[in-house]
Amino acid sequence: MIIGANGRNVSANFPNLIWAYNITLTNVSSYSLPMLAFSNGSLGVYNSYADSITLGSLNYVGGTLSIGSNRDLANISLPALRNIGGGLEISNTTLVDNIELPVLQTVGGTLDCYGSFTKYDNRCPFLDRHALLTPYLYSVSFPALLSVSGEVNI
Repeated sequence: MIIGANGRNVSANFPNLIWAYNITLTNVSSYSLPMLAFSNGSLGVYNSYADSITLGSLNYVGGTLSIGSNRDLANISLPALRNIGGGLEISNTTLVDNIELPVLQTVGGTLDCYGSFTKYDNRCPFLDRHALLTPYLYSVSFPALLSVSGEVNI
């Protein structure tokens, strides 16, 4: 599913969508995917005007989860996300100062988080051993993280 090249007032609402292969949302002002639990491929949100990304039911992304260049984005909420088969990239979202993925256990690729952050949650022993920290993070929390197959750049 690709929704892109839209005007500022386009909204993408899929209240009953539970599964999709690939999802790309570009240039949308708002979206709603409250039941989405699985994306077998990649999931990306780019250049959108939404101030919040909330995917409360999302449990699994088979490819890469990418959130990038969303200038109005201030909040990312992925409370049920446990596994990412590819990488996790959060970048160019300058208003986001807190990233919390409380049940994320595995990332099959690289974990890259770039933004306006200054600290990370040291309850995660994996990050203590593997993260290449930059001085831009305010709060990053992955307390359940067990494995990242690629590099970790925060």
